[in-house]
Amino acid sequence: MKILAVPMSQPTSFFLDGLRLMAAFSVFFGHAITIWYHEIPGSPTSHLLHRSVIVFFVLSGYVITHSTLPKHLDARRYVQARLSRLYSVLLPALALTLFLQIIGTALNPAFYQHYERSYDAVRYALAAFFLQSLWMTNTCPPTNGPLWSLGYEFWYYALFGVAVMVKSVRWKIGSLLVLVLICGVNVLILMPNWLMGVGCYCYGRRLPISTKWARACFWFMMVVVVSAVFFLPDKPFTPGAAPLFFSGAFLTDLLIGLFLMVLIWLFDHAFGEALVPGRLEAGVRWFADHTFSLYLYHFPLLCFAVAVVPFDRGSLIQTGTMLGLILLIILGLGVVTESKRPLWRAFFGRTWDFFANLHLKR
Repeated sequence: MKILAVPMSQPTSFFLDGLRLMAAFSVFFGHAITIWYHEIPGSPTSHLLHRSVIVFFVLSGYVITHSTLPKHLDARRYVQARLSRLYSVLLPALALTLFLQIIGTALNPAFYQHYERSYDAVRYALAAFFLQSLWMTNTCPPTNGPLWSLGYEFWYYALFGVAVMVKSVRWKIGSLLVLVLICGVNVLILMPNWLMGVGCYCYGRRLPISTKWARACFWFMMVVVVSAVFFLPDKPFTPGAAPLFFSGAFLTDLLIGLFLMVLIWLFDHAFGEALVPGRLEAGVRWFADHTFSLYLYHFPLLCFAVAVVPFDRGSLIQTGTMLGLILLIILGLGVVTESKRPLWRAFFGRTWDFFANLHLKR
């Protein structure tokens, strides 16, 4: 069946940005509660943390497909787009994490000892090349555990890129097998969630439904998704525990991904022709564009704040002020680091051309 690549409607784009914002802030506030107040594992908050990442995976599959297929990106531009997006935030995040870990350990070694996992230099190096989650491992830097998901996301980009860009069937299959052997079962077992976003974008318009029914079913499905995120038990295992680590609850994650895919499909048919006020859309879009920075910068800052900054966590005013300050720092860092994305794009373009010319000279 031919893939139907269609433009994304303004309301659907707005809805996806809203979901991305909610997922990012859920992770931020959930980790604040976990780090500052030692939330009990298995609580609704801990469920929300992991399942927000599943939301990211489904949204990523949808958005990456939208940004790739209609634009007919070639391999060079695809690699530029994906790596510049990742590295414009990843390397600053690793530098920030290391800096705060060094200072924080000097000022409050007892707190940082709780996060000590040994071989820190190796962990930072692996994370810099998206190797932290291969084959039943979890080697993230000590105070930036959320980096685990980038060790999944990168390989989804690579697998999708090969599947779409490589024309030769033999080279396509061979390359996909090599990537599968590298990334391992942990990464692959959650990939259906990412592919649900791909499928929703490519084939959602092929499954028509009346606007009336779509709107009625959308609100029902919204209740289903929220209930599933907060209250579905983890199956077959608890996320984070060896050997599957963050892929442990893959059955529950698969169900949540399926629910979310249906929710997006229903929204597109129910409200795809609605009008979104320009200022509201621009505001949500701006904050949504910085959710990657929020995701990668927040954990080391939350750790540093509770370890070093003297504030009363029992005071709602002081806690709110600290959270607001951390958010401002993250947004400031995000504006600066993400503005360098064109430089990263140019760098990866030159790198691609160098190796392409090297190949041609052989």
